[in-house]
Amino acid sequence: VAKKKLSKMPITINFDFMKKVGKVLNILAAILIFVLSVLEFARLDATNEKFILTIYYILFGIIIILCEFGVPRLLDEFHFMRFCFGKGLFDLFLATLTFNPTGYVWSFVASIMFCVGCVFYFIVGCCYCKEERETISSTGSGGAAGGSKAALPKIQLLCKQLSISQASIVYTQSKNN
Repeated sequence: VAKKKLSKMPITINFDFMKKVGKVLNILAAILIFVLSVLEFARLDATNEKFILTIYYILFGIIIILCEFGVPRLLDEFHFMRFCFGKGLFDLFLATLTFNPTGYVWSFVASIMFCVGCVFYFIVGCCYCKEERETISSTGSGGAAGGSKAALPKIQLLCKQLSISQASIVYTQSKNN
């Protein structure tokens, strides 16, 4: 009986692979924040101040999942979710939001999961910044399918308008002195 050798397919670690890993991490963290919100709703009483925060957990979980699946309308509204640095900052925000040392162990686990996502996205953003810039410049949308190509020119126009207004402020201040 001849044994078949399984051919090992090498995993190439590139920007696309890291985006997929980040997507899985964020979806798992969103599921975890849903579990946390269900547990928080289960222990809420009428006077609990965490009611609004629990609703935010659900909304943030929905935002994460829909952005990770590339819903164009949502990515246009939450443009920072197109980039590693933006996702890292959002994960850092959620890590601090879900941290509750007196609450469920799930809140601590969710906080750790978001911290891991934050560090992961910051590292990927630093290591693959060239690839992310190329993706942004080639699509004009940060790589998401169906994104707004007009987002970057709008930002550039806003920067030009701000620099003109700052120059006019400096000019009028120097003229008055």
